[in-house]
Amino acid sequence: MDTAMPPYILGSMLVMSICLLLPLFANGSNQFGVNHLYVFMLSSVHMFIFMTLLDLSSPFDGYFSIQLHSFKDARDRISSLIHERSISGDPDAIQSGL
Repeated sequence: MDTAMPPYILGSMLVMSICLLLPLFANGSNQFGVNHLYVFMLSSVHMFIFMTLLDLSSPFDGYFSIQLHSFKDARDRISSLIHERSISGDPDAIQSGL
């Protein structure tokens, strides 16, 4: 969970994006056309996907990040609940033999 996304995936995504967009840049027309809009839209979508993958490759930093304080709070609540139930003799408390 604390490892980054493999650089091979990021590199292959970048190469696929370049291979997909390169033929559209070779149009060679001087007039503004639909192909220019396609190039802009495709490059925007691919850059968004690439930047999202870069952000997700560091799970504890960035915009999409995992905050550990929620997990620590849940662990503390579960531990206190187990402790209270084991003191009260509740049969639903976690048994040490399991």
